[in-house]
Amino acid sequence: MNNRLVNVSGEQEHEELTEDNSNIAVKNNIAPPEELWFHGKLDRKRAEMRLVSDGRKGCYLIRESEKNAGSYVLSFLSETACHFKIEANCGDYIMGTKQFASITDLVTYYTSASCIIESEYLKFPVPPAEPVAFKKKMKAILPYVKVPDTDELSFLKGDIFVIHSGLDGGWYWATCERTSESGLVFVDLVQDYDETLGKFVDKEWFSSQLTKKKCIEALSSAPPGTFVVRPSESNPDSFSLWVRTSTSIQRFMIERHRDNDLSSFIIGGRAFDALDDVIHHYCNAEIIENLTLISPLRITPFTEEREAEIYNSLTRSGSASALVSGEGSIKKCGYLNKKAKAGFGWKSFYTVLNMSRQRLFFFESQVRKKPKAMICLQMCKVYPVHESLFERPNTIQIVLNAHNGTQTYYISCDSEADLKDWEDALTSSCLGPFANPNRFLIDNLNPERAGQVRDMASVYMQLKDIKEVPMPPATHVQLFFDQAPYARLPIGSDAYVWYGHMFKVKSLPQYIKSIKIALVNKAKRGSPRCNELGHATIELSSLADGELQDSWRPFTSNRNQCGRFRFSLLYKTHIMLPLDEYKTLATMVCCKDHLIIIRTLSEIFRVNLPYFSSLILKIHYPLRMHLDLIVACLKSEIEEEEDPTILLRANSLATTLFEQYMRMVSIEYLRETVQPVIDSLLLHPSDHPDNVVFLLEKLVEKIFTSIHFCHRNVRFLLAELKKMVEQRWPENRSLSCKAVANFFFLRFVCTALINPPLYSLQVGVVPIPHVLDSLKVLAKALQCLANMTQMKDYPEQDAINVYLDNNKERMTHFLAGVSTCPEGIVLDENRDFNITEKLSSLHLLCHRNWSQLQQSSIQQCSLKKLVAVVEMLNQQLRPYSARHASPGRL
Repeated sequence: MNNRLVNVSGEQEHEELTEDNSNIAVKNNIAPPEELWFHGKLDRKRAEMRLVSDGRKGCYLIRESEKNAGSYVLSFLSETACHFKIEANCGDYIMGTKQFASITDLVTYYTSASCIIESEYLKFPVPPAEPVAFKKKMKAILPYVKVPDTDELSFLKGDIFVIHSGLDGGWYWATCERTSESGLVFVDLVQDYDETLGKFVDKEWFSSQLTKKKCIEALSSAPPGTFVVRPSESNPDSFSLWVRTSTSIQRFMIERHRDNDLSSFIIGGRAFDALDDVIHHYCNAEIIENLTLISPLRITPFTEEREAEIYNSLTRSGSASALVSGEGSIKKCGYLNKKAKAGFGWKSFYTVLNMSRQRLFFFESQVRKKPKAMICLQMCKVYPVHESLFERPNTIQIVLNAHNGTQTYYISCDSEADLKDWEDALTSSCLGPFANPNRFLIDNLNPERAGQVRDMASVYMQLKDIKEVPMPPATHVQLFFDQAPYARLPIGSDAYVWYGHMFKVKSLPQYIKSIKIALVNKAKRGSPRCNELGHATIELSSLADGELQDSWRPFTSNRNQCGRFRFSLLYKTHIMLPLDEYKTLATMVCCKDHLIIIRTLSEIFRVNLPYFSSLILKIHYPLRMHLDLIVACLKSEIEEEEDPTILLRANSLATTLFEQYMRMVSIEYLRETVQPVIDSLLLHPSDHPDNVVFLLEKLVEKIFTSIHFCHRNVRFLLAELKKMVEQRWPENRSLSCKAVANFFFLRFVCTALINPPLYSLQVGVVPIPHVLDSLKVLAKALQCLANMTQMKDYPEQDAINVYLDNNKERMTHFLAGVSTCPEGIVLDENRDFNITEKLSSLHLLCHRNWSQLQQSSIQQCSLKKLVAVVEMLNQQLRPYSARHASPGRL
């Protein structure tokens, strides 16, 4: 197995969890034998007494857990007695963040390879008073054939099993001694087996399977003198003799004393050489006054009916979720993709997040119960990952920081919604000092709101340019949050995709303290780690809240400078109140007079118009008012426009809202029409004019024949736009088609061709320059076709213009069709917009433009109430701001 190895010298060959079990293996077993440290059933108080009695610092013992059946406890003497829980899980043993194949391996690891607490190791085993059997054994009473593709075992009647742990649903995880295979065994198919009891099992008066409760029930209806012998539950290696008297049921303890290979059995102070001698004696002598042992208790024979009853009651092993018990233990489960070690790919696992045990388990499939890997979340932090790091979207990383090292695990989801659900669930399960990504502030003045006020942070980053960088060896620039890699940007002429891209992390965990920009050379395939040539670190505490920083910074190394880079950075923090506190603000921007207020705010926030438009759109979206808002803004701007030649050409509130909505709902349309053309370019990246004309034909044909893929509400908005333009300028019939073409092509399809990643289209991490040039030519040609013009200033424009002239009529027909929506609108799918966060951000935007807002309210009476609402929210936030102040924040 490709396990993480720890040798006895303490050197660690550090590796991530792989597809194999994540046990820590040891190269040399130097642990003392089990009989020197295993004490069996022992309570906490007596364990501490035995450690204190030994008195040596570093002495230890292992015992069975009192509270958790099937688990163990390592008791260790430091300055005081310490107790560490050891979970038994399908043949593996978990203590803290480590997983072992056996408890002997665990003892070896903490004896020589790693300290159990800071600078302290297991040194002196404390032996029990008498040797205790470490492993429980059971014997099969019926044969069984496993269900295929599960962890069950097939076995024969009479097979002996070593029991490792019990699981929910009535199953044991066990190893069959005959075959050495490990797996699941149903509890009703086995019975306790003790090698020391072998000589007694055939005795008619002995029963190892009869519980105390069943013993009392059976003897209650038996005649006086009926008896049975069974192993003692409270005293290992002893027995209980149960006798039915004329008035009650009495129990007598038979203690077994060992002297080397000889045993004696003591009852009532009298010793016998064998258990048979005890029974023979009291069959002839009174055990109590006027009563001798007369007849053994008749145990119900094992019949065919009983066999059928057991098989019929057998429940299958079920899903991996059955690994955990207790109501509410499973926070989340489902399939995730987990990255293997460096140089290997990703593999899908059925994943179970156990809240009560603070563990993340990975299974080969849903029907498996033995996990292939496990992550202890107690000392973990969750960090974001950009898709450029692995060429894979919807990825996060879990970083485990233990006192003896750091491990990083990468997992990815199939969708952005799944990623957010898993990220929230994992973050809430990490119980480190900074587990929650956005801490909650306690409201001492209003206890009912405790835990509802949230401290939020976000960061926007953009690498704009680099200079004087040695190439080679430098191949990439890598972004880090603290020491966790976030994004990787190729440098040089092929850096189109993420070069200049705005990296947005809107819910930045509060435990992140810095951003590092490193100049690196190419690492091994599949690894996020690179060889660092130089770096620059920006401490978040040094940034002014809400202030855009755009400056040149040097890459520094131990030797000298190795180039410089231009980096744009915006760090924002704000405090978010509960949703109820923002209801008045929501009413202000969604009321019947909302258009006046929104348009006035858009003028005030013109520098941040895209951001403001996005907030307004996402506030209206859950209320199903977003389409009415876009139509109202379009109508208002069309009515006010005097010059039809510049109609809706500028970036206004209406055009920005419409463009953002198209981008939100029409990604599938672009994947149907534009993505196949991009794929063809990637396969045949020629810049020859004939290839461009061929691709233009393919693109236009896809667009013309895929009108049914266009979102119905987009077609509705285009129809409304066309109707409003025709009503405003009825004498200019072609103007409405130009308006539709301007929105659909210039602001949507052509923009997607020029910047594919912005529209979730795949062009590869390092696209070929000819591909980028061809996409720009296609965008220009398509816009000329939409505007009914010809291409200019292109070397081979003649062939393209011939095609454009031949397809003008088809374009007119398409524009008429795409701006027709006879079916009407449809309800947009629900999207997980955090409306509280959007309203909080809108309030913060108003606060940061407070002086302009107050000035505008003098002329716009409708803004006076808004100013009052913003001031009221400011007052509610001031107590929190005073306690958690940072530069420039509210």
